[in-house]
Amino acid sequence: AVGEPKARFAEDYSRMLRAIRFACQLDFEIEPATWRAIRAGVGQLNREVGGERVVPHEVIARELVKAFHHHPVAALQLLDASGLLEVTMPELEKMKNCPQPKQFHDEGDVWQHTILALTKLEAKEFHREFPPTGDHPKGDKISDEVIWALLFHDLGKPYTMTVTDRIRFNGHDVKSAHLFREAAGRLRLFSAGLNTDLVEQIIAKHM
Repeated sequence: AVGEPKARFAEDYSRMLRAIRFACQLDFEIEPATWRAIRAGVGQLNREVGGERVVPHEVIARELVKAFHHHPVAALQLLDASGLLEVTMPELEKMKNCPQPKQFHDEGDVWQHTILALTKLEAKEFHREFPPTGDHPKGDKISDEVIWALLFHDLGKPYTMTVTDRIRFNGHDVKSAHLFREAAGRLRLFSAGLNTDLVEQIIAKHM
């Protein structure tokens, strides 16, 4: 921050999200005093004055979509560590400590699975699915819709988990799509240019 971080954020609390976005976009670390001010101020993001939001949902949506566009894994981890995830997309917290059958998912819980899935977006093996063409000489850029579909694709697991012969998540794809629709509507993600209908379709069909 320029000067006193707490004062800069008090002028515009969306700057807390912008700090996360810049860290993802420019591969920067957030300076310690600035980081402490973000962690202390997260509750202000949803504050209302006279019935009006201090930070409009459209502004939040724009910063979230940009952060995930530039570095999906860092965006999720920084939002989580700062406390901003809890005040923007609290439903994602349910993935933590939700177990998965080890014979299919030895990476750990649903949260770790989601981070691994987002990490795979940068893998050379994955990018072989998007080879260079005349229109895209460097290969197709992975769309924001794919990123957000991956972020939410297994969110339904904590809500549908049963234990029979093994841990099962019957219908989690449909539940995940429903949860995304609710979150996308609340955050007005469409206002940031995200095709939320397409994201929902990808999630619903990800099996």
